[in-house]
Amino acid sequence: MNMPNDRSVWGVETDAFKTSFRTYLQGMQGDDNDRDELIKRVLWCVDVWDQHRREYFPNERCERPLLFPFFEAQGQAGGREKPATYKLFGSQGQPSVIAIQHNLLMATSDLTIWKSKDGERRLVLKKDHILRTHYIERLIVHQLLQQYLVESAPEDVRREYTHQTSSGAAANGGEFKTYKGHGTVFANHANDLNKTHGMPLLGDEFEFSRLRHYKPRHAPSVDRQRPSCSWFGTLDMFFVWDPEADGLTDKQLRENEARMAQALAWYEGAVTLVEAEAPALKTFEAPFDSSCADACINELSAYDKAHGTSLVWDFLNRIRDGFPAVSLESRDVPHSASAEESKVEYVDGSVHTIDELMGDIGLGDVPAKGDKPTLTKVYPLNSPVVSLAQLETDLAEAKAQKVTKAEFAKQRFGHARGDQLSRHMKRLREAVA
Repeated sequence: MNMPNDRSVWGVETDAFKTSFRTYLQGMQGDDNDRDELIKRVLWCVDVWDQHRREYFPNERCERPLLFPFFEAQGQAGGREKPATYKLFGSQGQPSVIAIQHNLLMATSDLTIWKSKDGERRLVLKKDHILRTHYIERLIVHQLLQQYLVESAPEDVRREYTHQTSSGAAANGGEFKTYKGHGTVFANHANDLNKTHGMPLLGDEFEFSRLRHYKPRHAPSVDRQRPSCSWFGTLDMFFVWDPEADGLTDKQLRENEARMAQALAWYEGAVTLVEAEAPALKTFEAPFDSSCADACINELSAYDKAHGTSLVWDFLNRIRDGFPAVSLESRDVPHSASAEESKVEYVDGSVHTIDELMGDIGLGDVPAKGDKPTLTKVYPLNSPVVSLAQLETDLAEAKAQKVTKAEFAKQRFGHARGDQLSRHMKRLREAVA
């Protein structure tokens, strides 16, 4: 839709511009069903923005009047594309633009609005649900806050935000490029709106929870596990704590689940939680006699090698948890046991020592006591495909046992946090790619 970008054509004042812009859009209706539907939805965006501009940023709060934005609906949301953005200039040179991705605004497809880093959980906005507009409405409020900070906040706030978004951290293009405009200033104003207005559009139904700087390391230590302020208006209703943060306690995980359930109920089916199903495990018959243990280990080991799983690890952990080892004095060890090393027969008929078995199933580097193994020894970089597969399998097993990545790193390698493990996994993925 080509349109004049000189605001004097429309009227400089916000309300005058709104009237002219609506008249212009309505005048384009009538000869194309798809365009008519697009114009209808853009007109809805116009009214949504105006309603919440009056509520959250009335003229008396603005040092300068907010410009009524042009609305664009271009491209497709998904992948790395943001569902909506505030821009100083639009595709045709219009000043002050809110762009909403076409498939989001026009409901042409279901849209994943969040997914976990491991891809096992996703929040999906349904294309054919009447309440999906609630998500877009809150998304517009998010862009409205960014617009306020650029155009109408007090001069000292605008100057600080402009510094963060254009000249801060000049070596890498400023905070807007690095933090996508969601630094300290944005976080503080988002928290103020959530606290004073009961989360925009939600009233007091959802308990206030602080948001942090986009980069956790730039947030106060007390807030580093909180959700990013880039989620303001859309995903902050789903999480009290960042689900990808290291070291979340059981209590924090329960708080997240409760918030998730509350948010899904509020959306009444417009947003659904999709969880990947674990692959079904192959069953097998084992003889119930003295050879049962050998049969179990052989079968599980063969399955692990064929499917990249770690069933033997789980099997051994269950034995360890169910039958705690009792240390024996040397005099209590039978001569036959101390003189002859135990053997294990594999499914191919070959016979191996216990040490060889432990090595084959990935436990040979885990000492019973003493120093912890290193990441590069357990998951060597010179075999990235195998190492990455094993690491992902081990983390999946740990997650199934409700062990966080940070706890896994601490137990297995003695690390204080999970950062080093994450960096090593990133190097493995880069090597595989």
